[in-house]
Amino acid sequence: MELAKRHRIVTASKSSGTTDYRIDASRAAELEMAVRGCRPELVVNAVKPPLSTDGMEKYREAAYALNAALPERLAALGKKYGFTLVQISTDWVYPGERGEIYSEQSLTYPKNYYAHTKMLGEERAWHISGGKCLVLRTEGVFGYDNRGSNIFLRLKNAKKAGKPVFAASDQYSQPIYGGELARLASRLLEKGKTGIFNAVGRDYLSRLEFVRAACRRFAFEARVAPYSAVSRGLRIPQYLKVDVRKVERIAGRIRPLGRQFDELEHEWLEWES
Repeated sequence: MELAKRHRIVTASKSSGTTDYRIDASRAAELEMAVRGCRPELVVNAVKPPLSTDGMEKYREAAYALNAALPERLAALGKKYGFTLVQISTDWVYPGERGEIYSEQSLTYPKNYYAHTKMLGEERAWHISGGKCLVLRTEGVFGYDNRGSNIFLRLKNAKKAGKPVFAASDQYSQPIYGGELARLASRLLEKGKTGIFNAVGRDYLSRLEFVRAACRRFAFEARVAPYSAVSRGLRIPQYLKVDVRKVERIAGRIRPLGRQFDELEHEWLEWES
């Protein structure tokens, strides 16, 4: 990213031992100490509770603390210390009904507690910052991560783990490679843009179709187990088709899934070399 070439990147995490700051972002004093220590121009909030979407229904306090309260706190710190906040949100704020296509102006209707708290986080960050933050509504982000929790590495390691990879045959969305999402964010920031943007891939497919496409492309010998998303008992936006024309007008055309797989392979080879 051009931004990364011109700026020093400082990372913060609660669990990773490779970041610059080891903090619990839900603790206000720790968070402000880190901000005061590095005086950032830009803060990207990609914090996610260590819970599944189903788990957030049960452990609501933890979900609220990181999905709703943290963006609010970061927006307040942004006003105090003068940085721009990039809030990584989700397109699960849309209802995801069959036959609908959702733009940034579409009505939101979170169907579960995870989506509800992400919506609250968006609204509070936007209000406190006076509309001077960047909100990216994304979903199905895949890539190479060092913890192995990402769908890509779960597929890669499935044979060794001896466990099937479950994939919903009736849940549709537009997955995006993490590097492509970062490229979109970088272009928007370089052009000084704030506001709400749908930031997902262009390819619309089921979870099962995505998993099978990844297995074919990377020759993964994973045992894929299809299932029905509606059987989970969790209300979800089942048919999430969103309009990406707004982000493409500024950041350029989003690469197709095949090209994103090519970029991921390059990252994978660099990581393992």
